[in-house]
Amino acid sequence: GVRLVGSEMCIRDRICIRMGNTKEARDALDRIHVLNVKNFEEDLIGLLPSLMKRATWQHRAGSYKDERATYRRVIRIIESSSGKNNKLLVEPLRKLGESFYFIDTTLNQSDRVMLNGEIYFKRGVRIAEKSDDISVREYVAAQLALADYYIYSASSRSALLLSRARRIYARVWQYLSVDEERLSLRSELLSNVAPIKTRRLPIYAGGSSNEGVSPGGIAAGRVVVQYNVSARGQVQNLQSEVFPSEFSDMQRMVHREMQGRTYRPRIVDGKSIETLGIVFEHPFS
Repeated sequence: GVRLVGSEMCIRDRICIRMGNTKEARDALDRIHVLNVKNFEEDLIGLLPSLMKRATWQHRAGSYKDERATYRRVIRIIESSSGKNNKLLVEPLRKLGESFYFIDTTLNQSDRVMLNGEIYFKRGVRIAEKSDDISVREYVAAQLALADYYIYSASSRSALLLSRARRIYARVWQYLSVDEERLSLRSELLSNVAPIKTRRLPIYAGGSSNEGVSPGGIAAGRVVVQYNVSARGQVQNLQSEVFPSEFSDMQRMVHREMQGRTYRPRIVDGKSIETLGIVFEHPFS
């Protein structure tokens, strides 16, 4: 019963978030959490999947402080039941580190520099490297998360971080080059650029023109963006168009978001390389 209720409420939660009703989504999450806490009060490890899902929804709702609190609770449960070097810690440590890409923008610059996920990325890597039975995908995810952090931070801090990222990318490339299964994962993770930090783009736009509007009052539009990603993961030569053309506000929002992104660059033969002519489309209504 708990799983069915949770599943149905997660569907409603997704709709609430997409419509911008984060309060109702948060209330639904809280009800799910109370049910699961009661169900797993004698088995805290059994509560972990629910907590991890809760943190995912908190992130989607923009509740980043709550998200971090949830991941810290997951980590405490694992440490108390399985020790401080258990492989179960790798994923929540990585997710906790990634949550620090989203911090309070009202903080001054010096405070924001102090708030980062490096300590969690590093700890996840150390645990992954000591775990003999960790999956290849989990091990690589921990390594790439740390390298991605260095790429992201290098744009505003030291070139030393860029060299650290490149060394890790090279090691991961070599690690994934030994058999067919790993080569497939290498292609999946390193043959294309991957955004390190993204914010949800708006899916609805208002406009003064009713041209092309369906009888139900909803019309489809799209913003098309073309750009390059440098070997340092920076967006370059970005150009955008919007269809219908009168939705310039939506075009500006998408253009600004894409311009501010940092990417994991494409890796070939263990080296970061430039990627040209990437096309991204954002549909909206």
